[in-house]
Amino acid sequence: MPARIVYIQHDCFFLLVGGRTLLFDYPAPNYLPEAAAKVAASRIAGADLTVFASH
Repeated sequence: MPARIVYIQHDCFFLLVGGRTLLFDYPAPNYLPEAAAKVAASRIAGADLTVFASH
């Protein structure tokens, strides 16, 4: 099963696999640059999304 990783910022990334979107360590808005927030928003919109937070 092919997978794709989309790096957002620091330790935040998406893993796109099997029609699912897995989001890891999405930061608070004041830690996320505007450009990174726009990329993330485009991946989140309409996605079958699962969010993971490690800390």
